[in-house]
Amino acid sequence: MELDEILIECPICDRSIPATSKKCQFCGTELSMSGLDELEELALHVDDFYPESPLQVAVESEEELETSPDEVEKIPEEAEPVEEESEDQEQDSESITEPEEFEEDPDKPMSLAEMEQHRKDRKKEKKIKKVTLKAEKKEKKSLRRQEKREKKLNRRGAKRDVKDGGTTEKGSH
Repeated sequence: MELDEILIECPICDRSIPATSKKCQFCGTELSMSGLDELEELALHVDDFYPESPLQVAVESEEELETSPDEVEKIPEEAEPVEEESEDQEQDSESITEPEEFEEDPDKPMSLAEMEQHRKDRKKEKKIKKVTLKAEKKEKKSLRRQEKREKKLNRRGAKRDVKDGGTTEKGSH
C-alpha cells in the first residue's frame, strides 16, 4: 500500500484526505501534524492500551493452529438446531424471567472466569427452556391437529349414517 493511498478524515469537514497532507484540500484547514505522523504517534501508544502486541497474538494463534488432533477437544453435538423465534415464542421467552442464582454470597464480587462460567450456564439454561417450550408447543399443535381429524372423521361418519337411512345422535334431526 502506497503512502498516498492511506486516507484520514479532516477534523473540520470530515472528508477523506491523504495521510501525507499537511492541509485539507477541501476546507483548507492546516493540520497540526500529518496523518502519517499521527499514525506513528498512535502506534507508540498502542502498547499502553494493548499489552499483547499484534505480533505476539499472531504468533500465538499460529501455534494454536499447529495443535495436534489429539489435543483438540471434541465439540458436543447439539440436540436440535435452533430456529428463529416467532413472535409468540419471543413473548414466552421474555415473560420467563428468573432471579439469578448465586452459589455463594451475592455481594461477593465474582472473578472473570466465574462470571464467564455463570453466563455460559445461564445461556445453556435458556436454550434448554427454549427447546422445551418449542417441544411443548409442537406437541400441543399435534394434539389439536389430531382432535380436528377426529372431529372431521366423526362428522363424515354421521353424514354416512344419515345417507344410509340409519339414525344416529347427530343425524336424527
